[in-house]
Amino acid sequence: MPNTTTSYSFNKPVVGGDDNTWGGYLNSNWDSVDNLLDGTSTVTGMAITNAALTTPVLTGTPTEDVYAISGTSYNVEPDNGSIQTWTLSGNSSVSATNMAVGQAITLMVNDGSGYTISWTGVTFVGGSAPTLATSGYSVIALWKVASGVYASYVGDVA
Repeated sequence: MPNTTTSYSFNKPVVGGDDNTWGGYLNSNWDSVDNLLDGTSTVTGMAITNAALTTPVLTGTPTEDVYAISGTSYNVEPDNGSIQTWTLSGNSSVSATNMAVGQAITLMVNDGSGYTISWTGVTFVGGSAPTLATSGYSVIALWKVASGVYASYVGDVA
């Protein structure tokens, strides 16, 4: 009787045992691998990093990383998370030189005291940066196309 692998229960024939059964075990294992690769069986528990996926289909709700920014100067870093929050502690500055083409984030700024943000290298839809709400969050979407980083004021959240 073979042992099986933990994740997908592939058969592992006993070395020196299981005479005349290896072929059946291997055929079964390869059928299982084929089903995983062609989508017949669901692949679970696998992290995919830096892969180009063509027309992926997501089932369920993806979980996005939420990152809390600190300080008064920030260079937008999408690798920190696609949703970023920032409670201002003084007048602040933002640049976006770390963004790559196609990257986007949602920035939620909690001002609370009438502070301002100066934006370097960011073009706002409509021509100018928004006035921040003094209570709750001001939500700003940022994205990069070609060599430009663009932003749009989404609105305020109490």
